[in-house]
Amino acid sequence: EDEDPEKAQEIMNSSKSAESVIDKVDLANYTQLAMYQIHRSGGSELFWHDMINQCGVGLFGSNDPSNQKAVHANIISFAILASFIKIASGKVRIISKDADPVPRDVASKLLSLELLFHFIKMWHTAACPEDLFESNMNSTKATATMIYLIRRMVVPTMLSNTAASIEDCRVYQRVLRITSHLWCNPYYRRKMKVDLAILIEHFVLKILCLGPQIHPSKGSFDHGNIPIVSGEMPSLLNQQVAVLEELKVWFSNPNTALDLYVNYDSPEEMLPSAYCKLLNKLIEALCTLGEKCATIVSDHGRFASFSA
Repeated sequence: EDEDPEKAQEIMNSSKSAESVIDKVDLANYTQLAMYQIHRSGGSELFWHDMINQCGVGLFGSNDPSNQKAVHANIISFAILASFIKIASGKVRIISKDADPVPRDVASKLLSLELLFHFIKMWHTAACPEDLFESNMNSTKATATMIYLIRRMVVPTMLSNTAASIEDCRVYQRVLRITSHLWCNPYYRRKMKVDLAILIEHFVLKILCLGPQIHPSKGSFDHGNIPIVSGEMPSLLNQQVAVLEELKVWFSNPNTALDLYVNYDSPEEMLPSAYCKLLNKLIEALCTLGEKCATIVSDHGRFASFSA
């Protein structure tokens, strides 16, 4: 008789574990379907229909069926997020070799990234209005689903805009601002540890490690206008300035610097070695950049004195 309750509890736990696994598989499948539709669907009406009635219902339809208003709100929020992702993932066309990018494509990409930033910011405000510490978080199934969608959809979209970020500083500034917001928000920082390591490595460290993107002998030292030879890498001076401005925001809060060490540099970290030591790499990159900039300033001042 004493064993029956224990067996019943074991069966119940096994059933919950199985349901959890099934939910995770369904979540991954519907997210993959959404990404497939984002990259293939052409018509806006058909895309919106698919996001709401197929992917949205599949992702959020089983969440708290007693509260249909919340379910509908989550489905609409997902469809809006998917729409922003679709536009932000679009290519910027260039009609001919020497022509400028199509203005409509540029404007669409910039606006979609702005709206994506606004969505990420406002969704957290609506879902977690009293977020100060982890104990205050609303750990509902819908919230966990949306965080998973942000990880699976927003991060790859930002990485896909690498080429556009190099070619247009305005794109880079918006991608960097999304990365910075995700890092500076304690909730996103806790939930997206590996994702943020990849984004910081890709959009922050690599830009700083390029070294100073200005040389007095190649252009104006004051304005950073370096002539671009065909096939050469464009100057990323504005991108580096944008990174330095964001780093000032990061380190204005001691907790962000501490988290950067605890999450990625401490011996207890659990990430792959390729994404470890981010704080150490960041400090090393800043020091190297400062030394090289000082050398350029010194050489420029010496050249100016000789010319005078």
